[in-house]
Amino acid sequence: LILLTDLDVEFLSSSRDGKIVTARHVAIYLSRSCFAASLSEATKAFNRPHVTILFAERKVRERMGSDEAFRIEVEKLHRELEGR
Repeated sequence: LILLTDLDVEFLSSSRDGKIVTARHVAIYLSRSCFAASLSEATKAFNRPHVTILFAERKVRERMGSDEAFRIEVEKLHRELEGR
């Protein structure tokens, strides 16, 4: 996954800092939605179990449904990654 090549080590760490967790969740969501990464690919790229990948995706979708500013930012990132 091209998106993952420049990530900071802390981003892939087991940090539970809120900002890092949110960024990690969004990256997981985008890797699956923009690049059609399989669950297996995402687990390897993020060094997380499959249940964590699914949880991250669900959390992002839920927050996008309740937080318009967050949704706009995620959609903007999605468009940029798709090259639009």
